[in-house]
Amino acid sequence: MRIILLPLLLFAALGLWSVFAFLRHRSRERRALERSLELTSRIELAERAGDSSLRLLRSAGAELREQGLALLGQSEIGPRADAVEWAAIAARLLEMADDMQDLSPPPPESRVLERELIAAKPLISRCVDAVAANLRPSLRMWKLAPELNELLLHGDQRALAQVLLRVLSNAARSTRHLDWIEIGVEHTAGQVILTVQDEGNGLLIPSSYQADDQPRDGRVFGLGLAVARSLVRAHGGELSMDSVPGVGARVEVALPQRRAA
Repeated sequence: MRIILLPLLLFAALGLWSVFAFLRHRSRERRALERSLELTSRIELAERAGDSSLRLLRSAGAELREQGLALLGQSEIGPRADAVEWAAIAARLLEMADDMQDLSPPPPESRVLERELIAAKPLISRCVDAVAANLRPSLRMWKLAPELNELLLHGDQRALAQVLLRVLSNAARSTRHLDWIEIGVEHTAGQVILTVQDEGNGLLIPSSYQADDQPRDGRVFGLGLAVARSLVRAHGGELSMDSVPGVGARVEVALPQRRAA
């Protein structure tokens, strides 16, 4: 009898131990899942807070850019005694706007582009009007090539608007009251090239770029244009700039050529 009872007791103990181990394992899994859900919730809250902060900074940067352009426009037609000081403050505001609005920009490969066919002339005109409005009462003489009327671009409208606003703002910053800024288009094999040419003497150079070998009237491919270039590259294109001190600059925005079906 004892011989039979002993294996039964061992079998029962083994069964109880297996049940206990199973329950303990499920308890650990449940605690791990609860912890994982808690951490995920915290991460989501942090991401939302971070995204909100970045949106706020970029919005503030956009507002600061508008105020900097407005002050630059005032400096060009205001009393000469104050013009230099106002221009210096405007340069600092525009530098801060670049830093704030472009804080931690997403890399091009992580952007989701909603591509569509876009009429180039209305898009460019809206961007020109926005930059011109911020510069008032100072004026720029804008010239848009007739070929833009029939041009269709293929890309993300919001991203391309940001590219144009940055390029045109930089052109406005580097020119003076009643200077010309010309916007044209060229075609090459498989590409359409938007060109922006001005007769300015160079961008207002922030203090961080004033190296010994940097001419004060030279152009700087600063943060604003660097972000614009990243957006153009996300479309499979390229942005380049060529400048001659005292003569002006030419910015080219090359995009893949697409035609309407």
